[in-house]
Amino acid sequence: MQSQSHQDGIIHLYENNIRIETLRYPNGQIMVEGRWLDEKLHGVVKLFYDDGSKKCEVVMHHGEMHGPWFEWHRNGKVATMGHYTHGQRTGTWIECDVNGHMISQIEWGHHA
Repeated sequence: MQSQSHQDGIIHLYENNIRIETLRYPNGQIMVEGRWLDEKLHGVVKLFYDDGSKKCEVVMHHGEMHGPWFEWHRNGKVATMGHYTHGQRTGTWIECDVNGHMISQIEWGHHA
């Protein structure tokens, strides 16, 4: 079942007990899209620049970062990529300059 409502410039779409929210810039471009389950972010959250290009994408699990993290420069080149496990950075994190060249690589352990 789907329903839709508008409140304070945020579009709320409800689907199977999941609230999908979309917030827009004054120019109409999407600023952020996210899904909420039990009042906690859950699933893929996407942030965008005011020109509509992707800024950041992260996976949330019941309000906690848990999964891949990607961040892009305005020109579309990857700025940062890594992974979260239960809200903690884990594995290899890479940071790149505006031209897409790697400037750092850090290994993070898992803190369970």
